[in-house]
Amino acid sequence: MRRTTRSLAAAAGEVAAWWLVLTALYLVLISDVTPLEFAVGAAGAVLAAVAARLARTAAEAGTGGGGRALAAALHWPAALLTDTARLAAVTAGVLCGRPAPGRFRVLRLRPGTGAAWAGALLSATPGAYVVDVGRYGEEDTGATEGEGACGGGASAADASASAADASGADASGAPSASGADASGTDASGAPAPGIDASASGAPASGADASAAPASGAHASPAGENPAPRPRPRGETLTVHVLTDDVTGLERALTLGDRS
Repeated sequence: MRRTTRSLAAAAGEVAAWWLVLTALYLVLISDVTPLEFAVGAAGAVLAAVAARLARTAAEAGTGGGGRALAAALHWPAALLTDTARLAAVTAGVLCGRPAPGRFRVLRLRPGTGAAWAGALLSATPGAYVVDVGRYGEEDTGATEGEGACGGGASAADASASAADASGADASGAPSASGADASGTDASGAPAPGIDASASGAPASGADASAAPASGAHASPAGENPAPRPRPRGETLTVHVLTDDVTGLERALTLGDRS
């Protein structure tokens, strides 16, 4: 009951915040503020505020973690001035006939850094703007694609088939040609032609292979996969950058690699 009350209060507060912002924006954009204009704008802002709340909930959007927020805020003024100077230099170059630089890069944010506010800070500088948000660092399950319990069974079946070939029997239990060649006798028990007597007493190479554990066999029980190895998780930003020079703001927010 208490949780439901808190959820309703949070929803009402968010709708009220949207309503205030949208109503103020409407009043700024109209020329004459009359009671009728205010009533129309306030009613329209209520509908828009409810729609904004529903859209944000459906998209599960949020500001994200606050990691590196203080460092980013301290680096932002310097990044603003640096990018302004770079933009002036690029503009002068374009006026002189040089091609306009700029390219899209994918930046990996540090774990715990929210993509919403980090993207807003980067886009607030003249040298970059964000066009997409993604994720990195899915769990590594320790098995290749298509493997799992079935993969473990296939390895065991391969090992059994190798043992059957070495012992001279196929999967149905009948003597196989490979087994006859390895033991030096044919299927009737007579020595195989072309094989001397000394070969019959030597262990076959297939027997040696069957005695050793198969390459797919591990110490873990059959059908079990290794425990998942967690990787660092975070979000990525696809950013259009003016130049390849990295600012202190980008260093504070990202892992330092571009792709």
